[in-house]
Amino acid sequence: ATLYTYTYIKEDRFDLFGFLEPRQQQLFQRMLKVNGIGPKMALEVCDVSPALLQEAAISNDASILQAIKGIGAKMAEKLLIEVKAMVKEPGFIAMQQSGNTEVVTNPHRQDVIDALTALGYDVPSILSALADVAQQPSAEETVKEVLKVL
Repeated sequence: ATLYTYTYIKEDRFDLFGFLEPRQQQLFQRMLKVNGIGPKMALEVCDVSPALLQEAAISNDASILQAIKGIGAKMAEKLLIEVKAMVKEPGFIAMQQSGNTEVVTNPHRQDVIDALTALGYDVPSILSALADVAQQPSAEETVKEVLKVL
């Protein structure tokens, strides 16, 4: 087995991080360059599917990135700028194909998110529930299915 490593050295820290895929290591290093993101939060971003990152960039919706543990509204805005730049790079398509991306983009996703936030649900919970629900033909049916999960 091959393990890709990154050594993180700061004044008070000396940590070694290991990754199974080079794309995870590259994403980790890129996230560390974003002001305000440390190794713990960078690891959380590495756990997110590339499809979710792409969806956030295409829809220009920072609230999607708030589903990542530890990411608030301001950090999501910063992260969105970086993600938009990443999605434009040619290597990002290879990242999607090499990763295990089982997330299917729902054409009614934003309508569902808007409806459920109006009902008082938070975006991270909605996104988690959306991942567990099969794609429905209409936004209304998707909302009904997501409410069963929530």
